[in-house]
Amino acid sequence: VIAASSASDCSPLTLPNGSVDCTSPVANSTCSYLGCNPGFTLSTSGDAVRTCGADGNFSGTAKTCTPVTCPAITFTNGALSGSCLGSAYNDTCTYVSCNAGYTMVSSGSLTRRCNETGQYSGATASCVAVTCPAVSLANGAVSGSCSGRFNSTCTYSSCNPGYYLSSNGTASRTCHQSGEVHGTPLACPAYNSTPITSTTPPAP
Repeated sequence: VIAASSASDCSPLTLPNGSVDCTSPVANSTCSYLGCNPGFTLSTSGDAVRTCGADGNFSGTAKTCTPVTCPAITFTNGALSGSCLGSAYNDTCTYVSCNAGYTMVSSGSLTRRCNETGQYSGATASCVAVTCPAVSLANGAVSGSCSGRFNSTCTYSSCNPGYYLSSNGTASRTCHQSGEVHGTPLACPAYNSTPITSTTPPAP
């Protein structure tokens, strides 16, 4: 009489970069995928629980742990340093500076870290255009670029009839990186007003 063969045990399941609950699996016992190590994510495909069959093979298909990646960080009109083009877990990317004519705006740390969820820590920084206050001249006219754009220069041109262009200021003023218009404003005082050092003396 030939004895019936007994059910075979299964080889324990493994999960590279992760962990399983699977000790000495025998026929009809189950093994479970518990999760992945930090920096890895458990695949959605595969079966979370698998049963050891009488033939020594597990039911279902395996799960895997894949490395976490964060998307590339972009920084228009600025410079970055570090791992910023598709970072791996724990890599960092730093906002360094903005191009001339722009200033950085940020609500948090300038260094961001790729975390275990595939997202960056912190908040996005941006480079916004530098603007200066517009230059104007009461009772007179200005010329050039006077709306306050970076590196633009505005010139005090002339005064209306009955007014003269004072000289205790700067004839042309430029919008600088700081957002300030460099130089001192000129004015158009009226003839017969309290004298101001002028390029054209008041009428007698």
